[in-house]
Amino acid sequence: KNCPIYIYVEKKSMSSAQYLLIAKSKSKRPFLLNSGIITENSMLIKEQHYYIIDHNQAKKSGYVLVKFNEGSGHVYMNLVKDVAINEVYFPTETNYTYKGNDTYQGKIIQIESLELEQCEPSCKYLITVIGSSLGYQNSFIYYSITYSNDAKQIHQNIPLHDEIKAGEMHYYRTYFDDTATSLYLSLYCSNGDADIYMN
Repeated sequence: KNCPIYIYVEKKSMSSAQYLLIAKSKSKRPFLLNSGIITENSMLIKEQHYYIIDHNQAKKSGYVLVKFNEGSGHVYMNLVKDVAINEVYFPTETNYTYKGNDTYQGKIIQIESLELEQCEPSCKYLITVIGSSLGYQNSFIYYSITYSNDAKQIHQNIPLHDEIKAGEMHYYRTYFDDTATSLYLSLYCSNGDADIYMN
């Protein structure tokens, strides 16, 4: 039942080789999403993939981002308190609480602090990704899903160094007292290119 599968990779010629090795299986067991980690997957039309987020009440905000690289699909989410999770609690195309909104980055579902007041002391977000179109592909729909929670606090005059992957978004927050008359915010990319937005 839990037998390991061993994989052997060999390069016989003298020159080196670069490769990407991915292991996956077809399973109805939900996949646990961890904050800041991009999960890549593939699916067929009408196939459904299930994901779970354990969200603590102390985490005040966040988002789920699904980016379809090839083909397209839909994203739905339900919020449930701690229960024994089974397939009946996961959202469907006709029975869901939240639906992914189209943006230039992909389909996004925002997790707002008001909704998290229902979590005492924690809750679960149940996510269903459903394939809808292959696009130009004739085999699989390819997508990535990531989850980010809360916003890191930045302090005045203390630079913050961080790293971001393609498709990710990082949230930050900062506070100013009522004597502040102007705000200066700068982003310097030492490698790659990132965009910054502010409310």
